[in-house]
Amino acid sequence: MNIKLIPDERISGLFHINDYKLRKARNGYYYIILFLTMEDNIIRGYIWEDHSGALKTLYETDLVVIDGKVKELYEQCVIIINSITPFKKDRVDVKDKFDRLIILLNSIENRYLKTLTGLFLDDHDFLKKFIEYPAGLHIHHNRYGGLLEHTVGVMHQSYLNHRIYKDVFDKDLLLAGAFLHDVGKVAELSQADKCSYTTEGRLLGHINLGLMMVDDRISQIDGFPDELKLSIRHMIASHHGKINGSDVAPKTPEAILLHRMDGLDITMDKIRTQRCNGWSAYDEVLKTEVYFG
Repeated sequence: MNIKLIPDERISGLFHINDYKLRKARNGYYYIILFLTMEDNIIRGYIWEDHSGALKTLYETDLVVIDGKVKELYEQCVIIINSITPFKKDRVDVKDKFDRLIILLNSIENRYLKTLTGLFLDDHDFLKKFIEYPAGLHIHHNRYGGLLEHTVGVMHQSYLNHRIYKDVFDKDLLLAGAFLHDVGKVAELSQADKCSYTTEGRLLGHINLGLMMVDDRISQIDGFPDELKLSIRHMIASHHGKINGSDVAPKTPEAILLHRMDGLDITMDKIRTQRCNGWSAYDEVLKTEVYFG
């Protein structure tokens, strides 16, 4: 995702620190220059004051919450940092979320989809990562257990929509696709607590990795219908929507709903984490500031 920096706009969010340097200006004063990453974007940040407090934070962690203002410097947009604090990882009640996951998966009746999802649940290495990993580093559900939390949220909302529009959606396909849509993130990310991207995650992304993982499991299931395989693969491939990074737009009822529910769950998580007194900072995902009164 490309982050659009607008001069003189306030910016706040979670950043990964690639490197930083303490420099001395011509006037004799010291400042810190930081090389920051938000998703795939490399951004420079500057701290003009409070060097000792900032350096303490930089010694402690490479994942920080920054609040600042965008300025144009040498024909490039940079962030003038007003505050920088270590990112405190919240933790999801994974037992409760996992129990809900199993209830939803148990409602799948199609034997091929039940076998497919079961192969993932039987993979202990995958399951441990799926339960513990965040859904991402910056955009949404960036906390321990966030991937599980997000997946269950998307599955639950999809199931509720099926209850209302039973004649529109295939419940089993909808739930299986919702469960599988982000499985590639266990290969895209590394470690639950020290968040970073793997090399294959940077080169391929979680959608491609997820398709590869699903293809591998399907190859182990005798007689898996080609049409069903195509439907599942399309749901994974299109769940971001073409505007937000997928190669194709969602074009089946289940893929369209998955895309909408994925976006809804991300939006609600952003609103929840932005909550404050009065106005929040501008949020790149929501494309607005939020007023909480």
